[in-house]
Amino acid sequence: MQSTLATILIIDDDRELADTTCHYFQREGYDSSTACSKNELMAFVSQSDAKIDVILLGLLMPDITGEEALTYLRNQPRTKSTPIIIFSAITDVTKRIELIHKGADDYIVKPAIAEDLLARVAIQVKLNQLRDEKKAAELYSQRQAQYLQTITQVSLRATQYLNIEQLAKNRTKLVSKAFTESQQCCLYIVSSNDKQLELIGVYPRVSTAAWVLPDRVQQIQESHENVVSETGTAVAICQNDKFLGVLDVQTHSIQVAQEIAPALTTLAIQLATIITNIRLFNNTQKLLTREQTQRKQVENLYYMAQIISSSLEEDEVVTAIIDTIRALFSVETAGIRLIGRKTQHFTFSSSLQDADIVEQVNQPKELGIIDYVVNTKKPITINHVPSHPRFKHIVDAPSTLSPRTILCTPLIARNIVIGAIQLINKEQGMFDRSDLDLLNMIASTIAVAIDNAQLYQQQVQLAEKLKQSQSELIQSEKMSATGRLAASLAHEINNPLQAIDSCLQLTIEFDLTKPEQMHYLGMAREEVERLSSLIRRILDFAHPATNEKQLVNVNTLVEQVLNLTQKHIAHHKWDIQTQLAKDLPPILVIPDQISQVFLSIILNAFDAIAETGSIRIVTKHEDNWVKTIISDNGCGMSAEVLNHIFEPFYTTKPPKLSGLGLTISYQIIEQHGGNIEIESREQVGSVFCICLPVTEDKV
Repeated sequence: MQSTLATILIIDDDRELADTTCHYFQREGYDSSTACSKNELMAFVSQSDAKIDVILLGLLMPDITGEEALTYLRNQPRTKSTPIIIFSAITDVTKRIELIHKGADDYIVKPAIAEDLLARVAIQVKLNQLRDEKKAAELYSQRQAQYLQTITQVSLRATQYLNIEQLAKNRTKLVSKAFTESQQCCLYIVSSNDKQLELIGVYPRVSTAAWVLPDRVQQIQESHENVVSETGTAVAICQNDKFLGVLDVQTHSIQVAQEIAPALTTLAIQLATIITNIRLFNNTQKLLTREQTQRKQVENLYYMAQIISSSLEEDEVVTAIIDTIRALFSVETAGIRLIGRKTQHFTFSSSLQDADIVEQVNQPKELGIIDYVVNTKKPITINHVPSHPRFKHIVDAPSTLSPRTILCTPLIARNIVIGAIQLINKEQGMFDRSDLDLLNMIASTIAVAIDNAQLYQQQVQLAEKLKQSQSELIQSEKMSATGRLAASLAHEINNPLQAIDSCLQLTIEFDLTKPEQMHYLGMAREEVERLSSLIRRILDFAHPATNEKQLVNVNTLVEQVLNLTQKHIAHHKWDIQTQLAKDLPPILVIPDQISQVFLSIILNAFDAIAETGSIRIVTKHEDNWVKTIISDNGCGMSAEVLNHIFEPFYTTKPPKLSGLGLTISYQIIEQHGGNIEIESREQVGSVFCICLPVTEDKV
């Protein structure tokens, strides 16, 4: 028996059509149902055992509109994420877009080809399945990430424990809470005689007086192999084939037990290392103390390396360095003095007892320890600061601090001293050779990180300036294009003004009847509205770009540009032809920038054609592109001109023109993911094809 592909609910006021569609999908292997009224729809949705994978929704219903039905379905818990395909005879594009924005997933126009309808439904079913699979995968990934985070926390924090009991008490609680579906976490360790398992940690806590080892733990004790059962997962803790203990997590299902097994196995490996290290500490305390110190240094340096390699913000880099240095050397405070790139002034940045201090030192009258280090490129160690002749409090330390010991070394990047790093007041004892060697070792890394951060900030500033200059250049070229229309625009403005003046003179200077006065005043008002409309068109085009992309129809932009040039065209005997395709897909663009491109190319066409020339503008949709083709029968261009047509400042026009129009147009179209294609022959004409990508619908 063939399995059901999916369940489809067909909602339509035409019961015959709904039944026909229902039978068609049933033949194709779908479980189909119909609803032809509001009551039927609500009854079907409210059924607790009714499964709905796809909904075909008609817009005409006897007692509920299609929009109301769409809203109702999106508000129901069972159908809020169910794919909904609008199945209607309404072809209005605006209406379709409105319904898509309200929550519809697709729109099919009646009548539809059966194969197309079937394919569209199959796509939505597959997309819904993929969403469910993605959600399940994300939940699984989140849980695994939580498990891995727990492992990391156990590894990073376990070094603070000096005995296994403290480790067990805190880590079993962390594991139990991290594995949210676990019921209990237990840690067993082999006793000193290496024979018996002892329960040393359990969470939630219970009385261990009459504790009995679970069967799975006893099984591991014998085989040293992990056990997964319906009641939990137990993993062996082994180090170099030596059995150390068992980590046991009790669960309520075999599925959970299987899911957490890999993470617990990894955690057991970490615990084995930790337990071994703790036992080594108990046996060789002096050796372990040295190892812990080295590990702390590595961890701090690794933390600092992560921060300074992942951030290009100077403040973040400096803060991370200072925090790490304070912890690494156990000093009261650490500071960095940087030389400004444009000046020789210093900036002292430090972290002092959880309070940030930043002091600007401008042209100090006296040179101190840091100045000596910067000038000589040599480190210095001072263990009796108050009596040292080079120490100058105003430049060598924050004003709130009383230095006793100082260690200072230069920061050198690209063979240039960019500042110095300074440690003040070692908490225990004095600075020694090992402190100096360690600071010198990491100083080069710190210098490179700070230098990179400073260079990055410079690049950010340059990028902002470049972006601003590009915007200003686009605006300048837009104003230039407006200026090229100035004569015709001035004439179009002058005509309404003259008409208004005449009407007002007739009304004021002549003894007219009330109807006659109203007639002339009405004419003046019409001219004012005409003038206001013209000014709005000019301002709409000339105002600076918002740089916000919008979904627009190319035909609308073409018509706006033609309206702007209407008077300019009227002054000549040009033949302007348009063939604008209907139902063009929308494109995501910055509207006034694309309008500027069209105007620039059309104005170039005006310059190229004779008094009786013609211009043809065509829009069409090909593949994934919306194309706007502007052609003229003007003078055309030679092959040499075509080779340089997009180069900045290249122009064959009078010197007063910038020669940037086509360069800027090319940049604008390229930034929108499109391109401009040109064909031209001398004395025949030119064809400009502006191609812009169609905006893809995203699920």
